[in-house]
Amino acid sequence: MKFSLAMCAGLILLFISSCTEVSQENRFLRTRGQDIVDGSGHKVLLRGVGLGNWLLPEGYMWKFGPEGDRP
Repeated sequence: MKFSLAMCAGLILLFISSCTEVSQENRFLRTRGQDIVDGSGHKVLLRGVGLGNWLLPEGYMWKFGPEGDRP
């Protein structure tokens, strides 16, 4: 019984230790002054498109008149 418990504990410990990965470089973004840099220190340019209020119907589309500008 003790042998199987020790064997089970050893296999679990071996499995857990084989699942960990040691990262050699920091892959997170950080700031250096006013620049955003990656783990290697290279500048990162963030690009995107703002779609805020893209699907918000305006009053002139529905011809509500002066009483309201949104449904």
